[in-house]
Amino acid sequence: MSKNRATYSLTLPSPLGSLTVTATPATIVKLDWGGRGAKPAPLDTPAEAQALLAEAARQLDAYFQDGTFRFDLPLEPAGTEFQQAVWDFMLAIPAGRTRSYGEAATAIGSGVVDSRAVGSACGANPIPVIIPCHRIL
Repeated sequence: MSKNRATYSLTLPSPLGSLTVTATPATIVKLDWGGRGAKPAPLDTPAEAQALLAEAARQLDAYFQDGTFRFDLPLEPAGTEFQQAVWDFMLAIPAGRTRSYGEAATAIGSGVVDSRAVGSACGANPIPVIIPCHRIL
């Protein structure tokens, strides 16, 4: 993700507390929790970003209603090539299933990958819930 691209945010309630979804007009780039109450996207948010944020809110709501819901959103998490590989691995884990840090390290496996490095990549996940770091134990 280019550091110069404008981003827009929407804060919404969830069973985890307030979540703030941040997007460009084309991709979701971040999800944070701990915001203070629901806040609509700012009025100057472009229509494309408003539509994407609304769709993210709809899909998050569907996920919290049914934990087997599969997200279908354009994602652009900022991270290293290794982090991207770990996040791609997470996205492939089916709902209701888990994998170990060691399984992730083996699957990514270019050279000697330490399960601690996988844990660090999980912790750096900028789009938790949607990129399901909670499925790696």
